[in-house]
Amino acid sequence: MKYFDVHTHIPDESGEVKSVLNLFPEDELTGEMFSVGVHPWFTNKLDVERQLKLLRQKAVSENCVAIGECGLDRPAFCRSGDGSSEDAVTRGFEFQSGLFKKQVGIANLADKPLLIHCVRAFSELLHIRKSIPHSTPWIIHGFRGSKEIADSLIKEEIYMSFGKSISDTAPSNRKIQELFRKLPDSVILLETDNVDEPTLDIRDVYRAASKIRGISISDLQEIIQSNIKRIFSAEF
Repeated sequence: MKYFDVHTHIPDESGEVKSVLNLFPEDELTGEMFSVGVHPWFTNKLDVERQLKLLRQKAVSENCVAIGECGLDRPAFCRSGDGSSEDAVTRGFEFQSGLFKKQVGIANLADKPLLIHCVRAFSELLHIRKSIPHSTPWIIHGFRGSKEIADSLIKEEIYMSFGKSISDTAPSNRKIQELFRKLPDSVILLETDNVDEPTLDIRDVYRAASKIRGISISDLQEIIQSNIKRIFSAEF
C-alpha cells in the first residue's frame, strides 16, 4: 500500500509516494501525474483565454489526472508571475467565478476530477455546485473550514483534503484536527501542498492523521486508497 499525495508541487522519488503535481499551463512535465488549472490568484495577471486554450489541450493528456487547482478566493489576493503580491484583483470576484465555471466545464468534458482552492467563498462554491452541470468529483484541497461548512460539502458529495493543518501541533490547528478526527472515512484525502514548505513529507502527514483518528497507518492507507480509486476510477 502506497502513500498518496493528492496535491503537491514537488515530485517524490522514493517510490513509496504517488503524487499529483500542480502544473501551470506554461510548464512542461513528463512522466508524472499532474493536475492543471488556472488559480484564482492569477486571474488578474494572465491572458486567461490563452490559458484556457492551453488548459483544454493539456486536460486530455494521459498523465493529467485532475483539473486544478482552480477555484474561488474571496479576499481576492492576487499573486503575480514573479511571486510578488498585490491586494487588488481588478477583474473582480464575478470574473473569478466565471473562470471557475469554465474550468468545471473543462473537467466535465475531460472526465477529470476538480481540485479546488476555496477561501472564504464556500457559499458561492456550493451555489455553483447546485446551479451548473457537473459530472466529476470535486476535491477541496487544504481544507480548514468549520464543521458547518464540512457538513454542507458532505451533503454535496465533495471531498476534503488535509495537509499541514493536521501535521502541525500549533494550538491554532486543534479545531481543524478535531474536525478531521470525526469526518467520515469516505470524504478524506491527504496532501502536502509543499510549495512554501518543501520539507513537508506526506508520510509525516499520514502519521499525524493516523494518530488523530486513532487507527494504524496501514488502515489509513486503505481508506485513502479506496477514496482515490473512487475519485479517479483507477489504480495508481
